[in-house]
Amino acid sequence: MSGRYSDQAMESAAGRDVTVLMPVVHPAAAEEPGPEQQPAPPSFPTSSPQLNDVLIFSVIKKKPRTEFEALVRRGAEVDCLCQRTGRTPLAYAVNENDYRVVRDLIDLRADVNLVMPGGHTALKTAILNPNHDGTEMARLLLSKGAGHEGVRDVVGPSNVNVTVQYWLDQAALYPVTKKKQDQLRPFGLERLLEIYFGVIGERLAARILFERMLGHCSDTGAARGKPLVLLLPGPPGHGKTFATMSLARTLVPEDDILHIICSTLRDDADLFGSRLGGSTRGEYSSDGALVAFLRTRQAKRTVVVLDEFEKLKDLTSALGWDQAKKMYQAFLEPWQDGTLTDQGSQARAAGNKIDCSKTIFICMTNLGQKEIVEFADKHRARIYERQLHDADLAWVQKELVDKEIKPLWERYLKGVSPEMVALYRRFNGIVPFLPFTEHEQVVVADTELRSYLQRYRDPPVLDDSVPLEKRRMVGNLIVHNSLRVARLAAKAYEVYEGASSLQKYAQNVHGMLCSKELSGVLDEARRNKRNLREIWLDIVDDRVEIAFSKPSEDDDTASAAGAAREGPGVLPGAAEACAGSADVHGSGAPAQDAVGLATREMERVGEELGSYDFE
Repeated sequence: MSGRYSDQAMESAAGRDVTVLMPVVHPAAAEEPGPEQQPAPPSFPTSSPQLNDVLIFSVIKKKPRTEFEALVRRGAEVDCLCQRTGRTPLAYAVNENDYRVVRDLIDLRADVNLVMPGGHTALKTAILNPNHDGTEMARLLLSKGAGHEGVRDVVGPSNVNVTVQYWLDQAALYPVTKKKQDQLRPFGLERLLEIYFGVIGERLAARILFERMLGHCSDTGAARGKPLVLLLPGPPGHGKTFATMSLARTLVPEDDILHIICSTLRDDADLFGSRLGGSTRGEYSSDGALVAFLRTRQAKRTVVVLDEFEKLKDLTSALGWDQAKKMYQAFLEPWQDGTLTDQGSQARAAGNKIDCSKTIFICMTNLGQKEIVEFADKHRARIYERQLHDADLAWVQKELVDKEIKPLWERYLKGVSPEMVALYRRFNGIVPFLPFTEHEQVVVADTELRSYLQRYRDPPVLDDSVPLEKRRMVGNLIVHNSLRVARLAAKAYEVYEGASSLQKYAQNVHGMLCSKELSGVLDEARRNKRNLREIWLDIVDDRVEIAFSKPSEDDDTASAAGAAREGPGVLPGAAEACAGSADVHGSGAPAQDAVGLATREMERVGEELGSYDFE
């Protein structure tokens, strides 16, 4: 990269309000101009190479998205190559495991499949990242359209852990292509394809959600002025909330999402304010959260999430049926007519109709979890296979939704009042969330463990001035997980707790590592070139222990393919392709070494960019 500008000048160039780069003036050259001498005009970095330098610098320094946008508008190439390393800005962000910068660059149309010198891609950089656990980064890149074909051959099967294997299989089943993204972009739905990468398992739920959202949002005329209303039943801990919030963020900005936990509502006024009258706070002129939210977003795509929807029944006991009836009818009005009568505190708005035809109502509930668990257990082999085929999707709908969920909810609403069955009939779709398969349990366990282990790579936080919740005892430590550990952790799975039961196991491992840190045992670990300690998790007598060298029986990724074969619903042939492919890098070490060299060079250039004056 050319060295012409100071660090401060490059930072200024990346700012939104700065349109030029000022050259560095050294003290010896800084002379007072004579009476007739005028200062030379500054040189402007208007060429793409100069702007590209600044863009790479801005990525390394993790500047705000607005600065990337400003540079691209001026002519910087988002897929430019660093002259020294041959890496793109996206590669730098992936190397640093910076999800925010990666998303920003991809939103600016960075090519996730660009092949850099040496055959490197962003996905390969993530999987073989020697400094960070790239599992979540690989998931993000695949959800953005990174190609999965041949990845196992390129990086070597031994470098693909069980969770990355799962996301590669998911990408094979539900590929994100540029053609699909371009087709969805006119409707603001280009990120809808990410739904298949939002949660582990729940392919049936993802399919139904995708189709319902696509049908509603790609042709609002077909909706006939009515909102989309969905019911998501299932046992807790299986991704209802996470999938719903992830889906909402792919559709609308954060400010256009309203999340209401129904078990926390004190009365109807929390939702609709004093508009219903007769509530415990009816004498006050106030707006409830739902009315205020919808009023300011009329005729706009919004998402309203009603968590623990079945808990509204508890309000009927507290309020009495007369008041509860008004509340249920208040829901029925927008769901049935696409409008809500505004009788809130703003006098000028009173009586007006609030247009909520483009609102998406998602009601999450645990009611029906027993029926779903029993049904899944009874039809285990068949139900998980049927998630994959269009022709058989109707079987799950008929046998589970129509025969089990629908009668249950009709009985529930009739228990409130017979007329409330009309509320159930306004649901446009029932989206059941199923228990995890054995293979999915292993993947979730591996994911939960990695969520703890990756944080240890950062320095410990022991400063008393730092808030207690942000302090951390263990740091400067690389902990290698293995498939064997994930399999043992998966045995802690409880169907009525879901991922929460696996989180508890991960917390126990975390506690064990904290104890080892406190006793000084971890100080015996060898240190890598970045002066980070390095240990492995191993299984000894059916319990997790630490090791200071890679266990000889550690078959983390070679057996990841075997784990894939164990679970129903995995792409036929994908696991076999992984297990049977020739390891072009042998044990994977040459691939790791190549990426390590590139990483160190990128780090060196990054350090220079952060401290070097460009002259």
